[in-house]
Amino acid sequence: MTVDRKLSQTQGAIKKNWRVNNAFESFPTIQTMVDVAAASDTAVAAAVTLAAAATTTISGGSVTDPNEYRALRIKGNQAGVAGNVVITGYDRGGKVVTDTIAANGASAVDGVIPMSEVASITFPALVGAGDTISVGVSEKLGLYRPIESTSDVVLSERKATAASEFTVESTGTVNATYGTIVPSGGIVADDSFKFSLETKIF
Repeated sequence: MTVDRKLSQTQGAIKKNWRVNNAFESFPTIQTMVDVAAASDTAVAAAVTLAAAATTTISGGSVTDPNEYRALRIKGNQAGVAGNVVITGYDRGGKVVTDTIAANGASAVDGVIPMSEVASITFPALVGAGDTISVGVSEKLGLYRPIESTSDVVLSERKATAASEFTVESTGTVNATYGTIVPSGGIVADDSFKFSLETKIF
């Protein structure tokens, strides 16, 4: 005999001969990120000088993993910098992911795919003499659980560096497709965050 139980009733314990019926129930979880680094243009890779008519790939000791699960950022050094930067890394589950970010002159450009580790970065060929591109981290923090809509992030809390407790703030900008959130007010170095999520994927 099998017994249907709502996921909230099992409290995460799936017992023998029990079948979880969670078609209309969400699975709540709280994600905590402690001492998050501020966004940076160079945290992952310092400026790399682009080569003429050839791509440049760096890996290993030339790259630094982000301190948290988050999307990355690139930045050129002058107006003519162009081309795609291809970043390959791993998500929190160890799955290989790739993000392609198009350079836009000297402006910082954020990627969309969060990564826990960076395996390699391939830079485009130069457009003009002296072109460089650096790689850093954006304010887009990765969510640990998949969500179906932006409303699945039901609460956002922040503990500022000098604060003793978390306080509730507005949710910020959520991207359900890529599973990211930009905290309201951005990220101040070493702030900590709690996100209350609802997911139907157990």
